[in-house]
Amino acid sequence: MLHWWIERITSVALLFLVPFTIFVDARFIVVLAACLAVHVHHGFDSIFMDYVHNDGAKKALLNLITLAVLASEA
Repeated sequence: MLHWWIERITSVALLFLVPFTIFVDARFIVVLAACLAVHVHHGFDSIFMDYVHNDGAKKALLNLITLAVLASEA
């Protein structure tokens, strides 16, 4: 249940951090990045816990996401 609260808190925080960082003070980019990383981590964790019940599918999906992230950085 704690991951649900963290997910919602970071969602609301992102609503304020994104425009504030872009239009007011760009020094908050580190806070924005940390909040976004926590939000994405708990979001994927929720998807895995709630919707993917097969261990093989979990590993395949995790590998696919890892490859997508690595490909986007290249």
